[in-house]
Amino acid sequence: MANSSKKSLQTLWTPGLLNDGTHEGFGPVLNGYGLGWPIAPRAEHPVAGPTGGGRAAFSIYRNGDLTVIVLTNLIFSGPQKYIDDIASFYIPAINKSK
Repeated sequence: MANSSKKSLQTLWTPGLLNDGTHEGFGPVLNGYGLGWPIAPRAEHPVAGPTGGGRAAFSIYRNGDLTVIVLTNLIFSGPQKYIDDIASFYIPAINKSK
């Protein structure tokens, strides 16, 4: 990937700060926004990815070369609550860094 593309992705996935210096988002999993993308700005395993309707989610684990997609038909199933658990099968350190 060209340097300009990497820099563009980094900009897209960098959470913006509010005036008080904090992030705000959907809660403990996705707790910031980077140019429209919900972000979890964790030190070791940062995540970018939206949720939809309480029954669909995808997470891009940028440092682990992993994307997890969860699609359900169960309204309010909240896959963003357990998507890290699925990812931890492939990157075990994710559960330790939450």
